[in-house]
Amino acid sequence: MLRDDQRIEEIRLVEVGAFDDSTIKFPKNASRDSAEIHIFTGENGSGKSTLLYALASLFLVPNSPDHPLSDLRLRFRSDDAQISANYFGHKYHVGKNALNLSGGLLSGAFFGSAMPDALRSTLLNFQNVRNRHDGKSVSVPFLPLAYSGQRSLSATESLVIREIVESPLQNHLSFGASVFPERILQWIANIETQSALALKDKDQKAADSYRDALNALTSAVNEICEDNYSFALQRKPLNVVVKRADLELDFDVLPDGLKSIISWIADVLMRMDRLMWANPDRPLLHQALILFLDEIDIHLHPKWQRRVLPVVQKLFPNAQIFVSTHSPFVVGSVRDAWVYDLDKKGKAIIAKPASAGHSYEVVLEDIFGITEHFDTESQKLLMRLKEARRGLLQDSSLSTDKYIDVARQLSSRSEELDAIVSADIRQLAKHGRKIELTEAAIGPV
Repeated sequence: MLRDDQRIEEIRLVEVGAFDDSTIKFPKNASRDSAEIHIFTGENGSGKSTLLYALASLFLVPNSPDHPLSDLRLRFRSDDAQISANYFGHKYHVGKNALNLSGGLLSGAFFGSAMPDALRSTLLNFQNVRNRHDGKSVSVPFLPLAYSGQRSLSATESLVIREIVESPLQNHLSFGASVFPERILQWIANIETQSALALKDKDQKAADSYRDALNALTSAVNEICEDNYSFALQRKPLNVVVKRADLELDFDVLPDGLKSIISWIADVLMRMDRLMWANPDRPLLHQALILFLDEIDIHLHPKWQRRVLPVVQKLFPNAQIFVSTHSPFVVGSVRDAWVYDLDKKGKAIIAKPASAGHSYEVVLEDIFGITEHFDTESQKLLMRLKEARRGLLQDSSLSTDKYIDVARQLSSRSEELDAIVSADIRQLAKHGRKIELTEAAIGPV
C-alpha cells in the first residue's frame, strides 16, 4: 500500500477548463495489496483530460524549461485561475496570482507557484534525472508517468544491440509523447541478448533476473487478451517480433488494441527497469508509481476493457492510478476503486465506490446516467407506444389504430422488441382493451 507521503490526497481547480471551483478528494484503498485506482467519467468537455493534466503537473517545476504541460496554462480562464493540492505530505498552489507560503503574492512569473522547499527539491531531482543520459546517477523514491489513449508501436529497420542512453524520465509526463516505440523494441532486444549471454555463461539466476520485467509484460498482455503471446529476437534481420503459436508477427501488423496495451505497459516497465530506486531492496513491481491514463479504453474490445484495470491493479500494487474513460466495461471491472462523475456541474465531485459486482445496466444508469436500453429510434417508438397505451386506458372509445401502427414498427425491429410489444398487449387486455396479437406483433423482418 502507498505511504501517505507517496500519494495525492486532494486537488482543487478554480476557473481551469470546465471547472469553476471544484475540490476532489481521493480516498485510500481498503486493500493493502493492490493499486489505488481513481476513475474519471463524464461527457466530452466535462474536464477529464484537464483534471489529469492538472494532476500530472504536480510533479513538474512549473516554470522549468522542460515543462511538457504548457498547454494547461491555456485552460486558465482568468488571472484568478489556480490549482492547489495536498499531496506527498505537502501543500501546493499554482497560478498567475499564486500565494507564497507566507501569504504574499509571488511576482515575476506568469505561472507562479507556492511550493515547499522539500517538494521543490524532489521535483528538481526528477528534472536532474531527465537532463542526464542514464537513470542510474540519481535515485528516485517514486515514479510519475502519463499516457494518452493514442498509443502505438511500429517495427524498426535500424535495430542494433546497444545500450539505451536516453534518460528514463524523458517526456515521462507528456501524455501523447511519452512512448518511444524504437526504445521499447531496443529494451526488449537488450533483455533477450543479456539473458542469452547469461545462459551461455551458465548463470541461470542472472538470466532470469534480466527477464523479470519482460516476463511481467508478457503475463499482463496475455491475461488482458486471454491469449498466448511472447516476444522474440530475430537474428536476420535483427528485429523484435511478437510470437503467437507458430506465427511471428511484426509490430506493424498487430491489432491497434494489442499495440496500445503493449506500448504503455512496456513503457512503464522499461522506465522502472532503467531507474535507480531509493529503495533498491524492494521488488521492481512494488516500487511506488503514480500513473495518469487518459482514455484507457481506446482501441480495446469490450472483453479487453473489462480486464485491463484488474490486471494493472495487481501488476503494480504500490501505484496510485488515475484513469479517464467513457467505457462502462472499464468502470464496472474493478472493486476497491473510486469513480468520479465530472458531469455534475455546480455540485461536489464525490468519490463513489467502483461498480464491480453490479450489472452493466446498473453501471450505465448509476454512473453514466443512461436509462435507455435500445437505440435512439427504438426508444422514441417505445415512448410513442407508452403514450398510445395511456390514451387507450384513459378513453375506452379511442381507436387502437395509432397503437397498432407503433406496435407493428417496434415488432419489426427485433425479437426482443417484439416480445416487449406482446407483453404490453397482454397488459392492455387485462385492463379491458383487447388487441389481437396478430394485428400488432408481426415479428421481426
